[in-house]
Amino acid sequence: ITTLNMHSNRGCLGKSRIIGQHIFLHICLLAVTIAYIKYYISTIETIALRTIYLLFYFVLIIFIEAHLWKCFSTEPGKVKQEWSNENLSRVTFSTGEEKELFLIKYPNLVEEYKIFKNERKYRYCFKCMLVKPERAHHCSVCERCYLKMDHHCAWAGNCIGHRNQKFFYMFLLLAFILTTCMTGTMVPRFFSALINSDQYSQEDFVGIIFCFISSTSFCLGSLGMLVTQSSLIGRNLTIIESLIYGNNISPYSKGSLAKNLSDVLGKKMRMWMLPIEAGLPDGHLYGTECQNKKALE
Repeated sequence: ITTLNMHSNRGCLGKSRIIGQHIFLHICLLAVTIAYIKYYISTIETIALRTIYLLFYFVLIIFIEAHLWKCFSTEPGKVKQEWSNENLSRVTFSTGEEKELFLIKYPNLVEEYKIFKNERKYRYCFKCMLVKPERAHHCSVCERCYLKMDHHCAWAGNCIGHRNQKFFYMFLLLAFILTTCMTGTMVPRFFSALINSDQYSQEDFVGIIFCFISSTSFCLGSLGMLVTQSSLIGRNLTIIESLIYGNNISPYSKGSLAKNLSDVLGKKMRMWMLPIEAGLPDGHLYGTECQNKKALE
C-alpha cells in the first residue's frame, strides 16, 4: 500500500523540473509573439490590414496557449483501481517468476488461475500494482500507468495519452499554421535585413533575425511532430504501438480515417478546435473492429 501511495503521488504534474520546461516553452512563444508584432505587424501601414493580422494572430495564439495548457493540466488517463481489481484473474505473464510473485501477492487467485480461461489477457504492473488495460503503458518519468499512452512530452510537461492527445495534436496543428504564416511573412524582411543591414539599427537587425529563425524553428519542429502524429492517428496507433506493429495493419484501426480521427478528437468535428475534452469512452476497453484481426495474434 505504501508503494502504491508513493507512486500515486509522484506524477508529472508535481515535478518542478518538468513544469520548468513547460514554462520555458510558454516564454519562448511569448518572446516570438512580441518580436513578430514589433518587427512585422506594427510596420504594416494600412490600419485595416494591420487589424486583420492582429486578430488572426491573437485568435491563434489564444487557442494554441489554451490547448498547450489543457495538454499540461489534463491527466492522460489513469487506470481505475476498481477496474484493476475486477480483472486480476485475467492477467498474463511473460515469465514464471512474474506469475509466482503475482500469486504470492494474491494467494486467493491461485485456484482460479488453474481453471480460468479468457481470450483477453492483461498485463500487470508491479510498480503501480495495477492490472494494465489494453494499450496502457507505464511511464518511467511519471512513474504511473496511463491509458493509451502515446509518449512522454517534456515540453508539454505531461504524458500524452487517452484524455489529452487531442490537445497535443491541436496544439501542433495550430502552432504549425501560425508559424508557417509568420515565417512566410518574415522572409522578405529577413533577406532585406541581411542584404541592407546598414539600413537597420542593431536592435532591429537582431530582432528581425531572431524572429525569423525562431518562427522557422517552431515551424519545422511542429511540422515533424505533426506529420508523425497525423500518420499514427490515421492508423489508430500510438508511438509505442508503432514500435510493436511497424508497418503492419493496425489492430485498432476502425477502417477509415474519419473514424480513427474521432477516436482522438471526438465525433463532433465542430468541437475539434475547442480546448475541451473530446467526450471519449473511459479508455479501459478497446474493440477489435479492424479489417484484419490476425494483427492481434
